Amino acid sequence: MERNQQQSVEELAERMRRFMQTRGWSKEQALQFLMGAGIATPGGELAPEYRCDRGESISVEQARSQLAAAMDRGTQCPCCDQFVKRYRRKLNSGLAALLVRVYSEVSVRDSEGGWLHIRDAVKDLTGTDYAILRHFGLLEPYQQGGRRGGAGLWRLTEKGTLFVEGKTSVPEAVYLLNNKVHGYSPQTISIQEALGNAFDWDELMGRSLLGKAC
Repeated sequence: MERNQQQSVEELAERMRRFMQTRGWSKEQALQFLMGAGIATPGGELAPEYRCDRGESISVEQARSQLAAAMDRGTQCPCCDQFVKRYRRKLNSGLAALLVRVYSEVSVRDSEGGWLHIRDAVKDLTGTDYAILRHFGLLEPYQQGGRRGGAGLWRLTEKGTLFVEGKTSVPEAVYLLNNKVHGYSPQTISIQEALGNAFDWDELMGRSLLGKAC
């Protein structure tokens, strides 16, 4: 048995012993538990499915380093063979315009709680993947009792409102791994910068004022 495999099992057993010390477990009892659970073999080695070797011996820390270095372009996990890729999603002009239009529509409709069916309210901009905006903390789906309800209902968060009003900036991009936030770009962006030359903030905001006047 390789020394690093032996150390891995012993370290795991020691962690189990510390975790279960209130039950009076010894290191040997913890090791027996690992064997009984199929995590360790009768010979005291880690079971194959719990190893990070895949032919070439590699530590968990080495595997993490390899993933961190290659996940932005996409790579295969050296431990489980799963394809891993971290995606960069930028707050582009279309998403920024949608936020302004949602702000505008809420002002016109005076909707209860600020909730809107975005696909109905902003039909000409719903080709954008607006659900990404929740990862920026700018838009949120309707939830009831901790669970999503009212399919299609979304609203601006307080941060989203401040962003549209030009009172705060947000990260230029979000990094997603398995559709979960895995970091943000250090660069920040304002609503005007996000809209760029594709949309005019005054024109988009003017629709709400026009709606109120009518």
